[in-house]
Amino acid sequence: MVPAVTTGPRQSSRLAVVAHLISLVGGFFVLLYCNRDQWFFGDEWDFIGHRGVVGAERSIWAPHTEHWSTGPILIYRGLDHLYGLHTYIPYVVVLLLFHVAVTHLLWQLLRQAGVDVPLATALSAVYVLLGAGQENLLWAFQIGFIGSVAAGLGALLLVNHRGRWGVRDAAAWMVSIVGLMFSGVMVTMVTVAGLTVFMRRGWRQAALTVSVPAIVYLVWFFLIGDQNLDDNERTLDDVFKYPEYIWNGLRSSIEQTVGFPGAGAIIVLGLAAYLFRRANMAAGPAAPAFACALGALMLFAIIATGRAGLGIDQAGASRYVYIVIALALPAMGLALSELAGQGPSGPLSGIQGPSGPRSGIQGPSGPLSGTRASSGDPPDLQTAPALAGALGGRPGSGPAATGPPAGARRATPGRRTVVCLVLLLVGLHNGGILRDESKAQKRLEQRLKARILAAAQLVSSPAVILGGNPEPEYSPDIVVEDLRRLGRDGKLPAPTLITDDDRITVATVLQYATGASQLSTPFTAPLVDGVVGGTDQSDGPGCIRLSPAGPIVELHLAGGDPMSLRVTTTVSGELTGYLRIFTPRLLTGGPHVDKVRAGVPVYVNVTATVDQVVLRVPASGTTQVCGVL
Repeated sequence: MVPAVTTGPRQSSRLAVVAHLISLVGGFFVLLYCNRDQWFFGDEWDFIGHRGVVGAERSIWAPHTEHWSTGPILIYRGLDHLYGLHTYIPYVVVLLLFHVAVTHLLWQLLRQAGVDVPLATALSAVYVLLGAGQENLLWAFQIGFIGSVAAGLGALLLVNHRGRWGVRDAAAWMVSIVGLMFSGVMVTMVTVAGLTVFMRRGWRQAALTVSVPAIVYLVWFFLIGDQNLDDNERTLDDVFKYPEYIWNGLRSSIEQTVGFPGAGAIIVLGLAAYLFRRANMAAGPAAPAFACALGALMLFAIIATGRAGLGIDQAGASRYVYIVIALALPAMGLALSELAGQGPSGPLSGIQGPSGPRSGIQGPSGPLSGTRASSGDPPDLQTAPALAGALGGRPGSGPAATGPPAGARRATPGRRTVVCLVLLLVGLHNGGILRDESKAQKRLEQRLKARILAAAQLVSSPAVILGGNPEPEYSPDIVVEDLRRLGRDGKLPAPTLITDDDRITVATVLQYATGASQLSTPFTAPLVDGVVGGTDQSDGPGCIRLSPAGPIVELHLAGGDPMSLRVTTTVSGELTGYLRIFTPRLLTGGPHVDKVRAGVPVYVNVTATVDQVVLRVPASGTTQVCGVL
């Protein structure tokens, strides 16, 4: 008599699949809510203001900070055509669709590797709200990185099979080429796909897997991609920092994610030991777990060549955390499966080395029972499982892929519950990070939005603009002409919540300037309101000489009309200007700091309509100011 098949595990799997779908939809809307008040800033202004298919300042094929970014540029140009800058939501929706795709592909990869459905669902639920990678979830510009990760995981799922080259592998070529057009992260992902094929099918098919994407990328790079290479000088000292940079990146990524101080190093070393111990699984469907782990090392090795000189702590940036956790998740899933009481591998059974039977193999698209390596297979395909031996495993003595041998135990409910509770704590930790960072980003980006819109109002008025960047600290790519064009084309939203502080900040960068020539438009000589921290005396018609009497020397001038002052110092130092209004409350703008050289006159030109202009001069030597009353 054949015993009845229990429906408990099957029912649990069905519920977990439903929970996974709910987590994807729920995660999408939670992230959409977190992004509801975000706006454009930083690198986005390059795509908005300077890129286009026809007649743009820069080509859509030219790199953005060393990354091939044609995909994100086209997306931004399309959304700008449809929505302008009136709302940020469409841009965020595209970002979140990519992120949800990454999460689902990771879930598929976990299942393909043999992680049971409930655990795969719990891991992907943590990832969908990965607060430790918040930069990639709260900034639509990061569709570049996320698009490459999504394409890389898609290609990985396509190439993770045994047998000869086929349509799936050709499709992986196409997906990889698209991913390369999103960011340089795809270089790592293509390598991971090649390593996976090498582990499963040998070096010939691995070389074929990376060949076409590599050729396409190299052609782009040598034709146009080397235009924006970082010209920062690299030294031998930077090379010695690479190991520390790579280690800090791996350790910090894990530690920021789990939220337990000191856990990063333990988990990184534990995963490395686990993968080495289970190396016999590297020749089967679990191969991506091993390839992705190597990919995480490669990712930081590439980043280190350009970023190690900026400081070791920079390796822990949240944009890298997002990618590293995606690469580490398959290995984490396998390790947690064993902690949950599941066998050393997933649902495939009876897989042996190249000389033994492979019965009941559960491939990614269905059962392949009774499959065995034939003499018609390429030699490298027949010997691929030998890689397990090279990694420390024993091909032929155990499962070469996912799947416990017959009679292997399933994950026990008790252990699985404990693992899921730990993952719940990790998820709550990441949710807290996401909440706090979304609030911080909202405050920052709404302030930047108000200032940029205030600048747009100013440049569209009859006021004299002296040039400059409307928001130099966070958005260096936006310039006055961009704002005029966007305003003329009706792309900007109606200004709201603009404060006097925003207006005086914008006036400081657009209507205060120093240079070698005086103002070319009409101006008048201002009255001297007073001197603080020093004394003044006449020094010729329209000129005074300031002598310091304290650590801070300031000249206060009545505002209201444009002015052009010639300033000459007897010592080199800093010349700092402030704009000030008295009504409805006393408000002083931020400092405008310029370096001056002894004996070299500079003109301070001001066209802002303010109540007072303050000049802080060097506190040693004397300073001549001409053009005053």
